[in-house]
Amino acid sequence: MHQPVSEHSRPSSFTVLLQDAKTEKFALGGVVILIAYAVLRNLVGAATRPFWYDEVCTWIVVRQPSLSGIWDALKNAADSQPPAFYFVERLSSILIRNEDLALRLPSILAFCCITICVFVFARRRANGAYALVCSAIPLATILFNWYAVEARPYSLVVACIAFALVAYQRAPSPAWMFAMGLALAASASFSYYAVLSLAPFGLAELQFLIVRRQIRWGVWMALVCGVIPLALFWPLLAYFRHYYGGHYWAQASLSGFIHIYGSFFMSTPPLGVAIAAAALLGMAALIVVRAAEPVGTAEETSKPAHEYVLVLALVGLPAIGFLAAKLTHTGMMDRYVLSSVLGISLAAAYLLPILDRRSVALAIGALIAMLSVQEASFWVAHKSHLTRFESPDDSLESLIVSAGYPDLPVVVSDGLEYLPIARYAAPPWSERFVTLVDLSEAVAFAGADTLEKELIVFRSIAPVNVYDFSSFVELHSSFLLYSSSGSRGDPHDWWATRLLRDGYALKALAVDHDRVIYLVTRTSETH
Repeated sequence: MHQPVSEHSRPSSFTVLLQDAKTEKFALGGVVILIAYAVLRNLVGAATRPFWYDEVCTWIVVRQPSLSGIWDALKNAADSQPPAFYFVERLSSILIRNEDLALRLPSILAFCCITICVFVFARRRANGAYALVCSAIPLATILFNWYAVEARPYSLVVACIAFALVAYQRAPSPAWMFAMGLALAASASFSYYAVLSLAPFGLAELQFLIVRRQIRWGVWMALVCGVIPLALFWPLLAYFRHYYGGHYWAQASLSGFIHIYGSFFMSTPPLGVAIAAAALLGMAALIVVRAAEPVGTAEETSKPAHEYVLVLALVGLPAIGFLAAKLTHTGMMDRYVLSSVLGISLAAAYLLPILDRRSVALAIGALIAMLSVQEASFWVAHKSHLTRFESPDDSLESLIVSAGYPDLPVVVSDGLEYLPIARYAAPPWSERFVTLVDLSEAVAFAGADTLEKELIVFRSIAPVNVYDFSSFVELHSSFLLYSSSGSRGDPHDWWATRLLRDGYALKALAVDHDRVIYLVTRTSETH
């Protein structure tokens, strides 16, 4: 039989307020620590990690002699982002001398904005401790581990969407709706695919309209702002689709869609799908429960159902993107729907408070374990070069030297590898490294010619050695071929197979794990 609680054993209102104040102070301090750590960690990554292919694309466009030169490059389909992104990158490169750091700094700062916005949004629906957990979740995803330190627009896009979420939560305030419109317009000015993130806002506001029978014009005008950049830059996008559309590389598929959730958490699909499914089912259940609440009740007002719809749709954004890709015959990648990470993070603000203590402790413990393993792996991998940049060309050049034939050109079989190699190669190596293009054979071997078409554009606006295969072999009866696919079966690394098919003789001169330097020689059987 339970004993009655005496007045002396019951916490006073002052004690409760004091405990709440300590919790809020702890949460705010935790967010500051998260941001400081993220900046430090990402600066180390930016200063020590070489650009990969997509980042070199950004570098090439930003290095055009003028802003009009950037526009002309985009008119010729040099890259796939709207002009505003390259203007931001160009400004950053003017302010900071180190190009690797400068072009990545906007993404690093954007992640700080994401952390703050997630905390602010979640804090309005949960206490500070839960809001802190929500703001820590993105650190366990690919958003932090890759895109927050990449010279591409995806971290910027997510930051804009995160700010738009905070503004939407304060609708229909005119000032906040103006800010929401600017944020959505900025997101679409950084990436055309940001328009997909408008769908969750539209679905949420549609739910509000149906239930409340009220049109919030400010919200709908803000959503229109998110489409304006797409209309302004449509000629660039239309030509890009025309130029690459025939055999585009990233076609949407059901297996690719499922793998997106796994990639969010840098894992195989089961873990990512399980996390997303928990968020989806939990938010869907809350929507059903909230639908039974009379409009205007205290509970319904404190946690409005249209926010549940917004978060649910954000978690399901990959499905929206998959459907849009199928309807428009465009590509589909995890980075195009990266705002889904916001939905998964914010779902915790609604679900954690209704779980029992053991379940909450288990969820938080799993997050801490994931982050601990992840960050320990990062610092162990970087302990030997925390302040020293390691060029990707150093070990390759040593391998080529060991192969001999110093006067022969070196054909890099994989165009994705060639561009970073060309970016960091110093004379005279920059003259020796070349790559070849053959559109029809690319389609036959790789199923797409997107890479080859882009390299053809780059050879007119950047110092790269990109040659048509037929003209190159007329000048060179023998050359070195660098292949790194080994047993991995890289679809872009198909030149060795093609050359053997055409009767060329290939002799392995130097081997280092999957990396091979071949001597390629024309024979009497060559055709």
